[in-house]
Amino acid sequence: MIAYTKSQVKNYTPFDLLDPIQKSISNIYSKEIKKLIKDKSSNIKVLDYACGPGRYLDYFPSDILVDFIDPSSFAIKILREKILSKGSDKFHKAICSKIESINYSYDIIFSFGLIGEHIPLNEFLLNLFINRLKPKSKLVISIDLLNPKSNSFLRSLRDIADTNLRLYSIKLPIISSNRSMIPEIIKYINNEKVLSYDIYPLISPYLNPSKLRYRHCILEINVK
Repeated sequence: MIAYTKSQVKNYTPFDLLDPIQKSISNIYSKEIKKLIKDKSSNIKVLDYACGPGRYLDYFPSDILVDFIDPSSFAIKILREKILSKGSDKFHKAICSKIESINYSYDIIFSFGLIGEHIPLNEFLLNLFINRLKPKSKLVISIDLLNPKSNSFLRSLRDIADTNLRLYSIKLPIISSNRSMIPEIIKYINNEKVLSYDIYPLISPYLNPSKLRYRHCILEINVK
């Protein structure tokens, strides 16, 4: 994984509510955290992996345990300063590391702007995330469909990028003969812990009246 350099972190743009991609990501954070707090009121532990310097920090309540992890020491330095200024350092930790080195279990794992933008999707990476989830928890990641690093699975997903409309919602196990009817991306989902998954456009068609074509989709995986 390619980490942010010092200059990239310096030029990393702050949160912009007018940006449709950032707005959609912030809505996902907000929705999932609220649902998690409602369903499980205590002992919540969250991982935000490849968090960068903390563009979405304000969407995490100050009193839930969150590990913000990024392999860039420059990004983590800035994020630690933000956490201290917010006064949430008792619950929020900014850690410079890679997912392989994490030995904790989480109620939900987020990762936005990583797959397809810095590294390609692969079964090994998905399993690293899935194996760090608690039972009955969730992984939410974004995938850049049009980045050259995504070419290993891009072509079978192009319809999602072209229409911004299609939704794949699969509850496992599924009949193997039906696999040709859904995206090739499922070949990377090969873990006995997986209960179900959803693949959908990051930008909802209802939030996209101009019908612009966006290049990201969301993969949600629910585990048993």
